[in-house]
Amino acid sequence: YVENTKNKTVKPHQKRSWMLSMLTGNASSNSAEQQLPGYASISGQPMNVDEVWTTTEYEDDPLMEILLANQSKPVEARIRHKIPVTFGLSLYYNLGKRWGIGTGVNYTKLASELHSGSGTNYIKGDQTVHYIGIPVQVNYNVIRKGRFTGYVTGGALLEKPVSGSITTNYIVNDEVKETIKEKLDHKPLQFSVNTAVGLQLKVIDKFGIYAEPGIGYHFKGDNAPNTIYKEKPLHFNVKFGVRLLLD
Repeated sequence: YVENTKNKTVKPHQKRSWMLSMLTGNASSNSAEQQLPGYASISGQPMNVDEVWTTTEYEDDPLMEILLANQSKPVEARIRHKIPVTFGLSLYYNLGKRWGIGTGVNYTKLASELHSGSGTNYIKGDQTVHYIGIPVQVNYNVIRKGRFTGYVTGGALLEKPVSGSITTNYIVNDEVKETIKEKLDHKPLQFSVNTAVGLQLKVIDKFGIYAEPGIGYHFKGDNAPNTIYKEKPLHFNVKFGVRLLLD
């Protein structure tokens, strides 16, 4: 019996401690809009029309043509901040069965539109800002059942505008008279905090999909460009992506 029976050592299952995630999603659940009386720039600052009247030549100036055409018309400025979109890559490390910590790199594009004037004579502006950010997240697994994992996550994000531009079109009688392009000068750091509820499903071995509906808050900066971060600092967001579970 002893000769025919061998002690078999069962190799313990190795827990996968690392998770590589690729994400996309909306940094905000919807767009935001500003409405201002009179004329304004895409930065949200009102235009000093009296100064334009006294310093601008009448001939061949599209701004003066717009002002003259709208003298007897109601004028307002509308700035619409579009829904931002984020792409990212992150790496998480599991600290036991419940806790995990992660970091990575994110890319976010913010776009805004300006319409200042009347229906046919107006100033049209388009602003685009590109951000690169580094997040730090902490995860806590609330439930793990089979292929499903439910967790909560929270953390902070530090973003830096790497490039940005503003294109201004002067429209007179629905015709573009002049186009001016310029780069953003002020590019201060942007800091935000966030929290979310995460749902992860393992599709096959080492591969899963996840979604994270949550809420975030962007702290306002004095010299920051006029974006949805400044106009709507508290926002709901939804992120989703795929995860690769590594040993």
